[in-house]
Amino acid sequence: MLLNTGTESQFEETIIDRLKILGYRYQYGGELERSNAQAVILVDDLRAYLQRRYRHLPSAATESRVNNSASSAPA
Repeated sequence: MLLNTGTESQFEETIIDRLKILGYRYQYGGELERSNAQAVILVDDLRAYLQRRYRHLPSAATESRVNNSASSAPA
């Protein structure tokens, strides 16, 4: 039987610490640059990643994918 001895905040901090140990970067959600607080996809980050990862693709293809992803994400 598991005992619930911690709070949600303590659980979150533990997970964040473990992810940092694994090399993940943490940034508080309120500090993220996004079009609105409900935005799921960070458009600028997605665009930068696609441009780095798929350098051989024309910019129109990258932009099309970014726009498609952003418009199909739940708001």
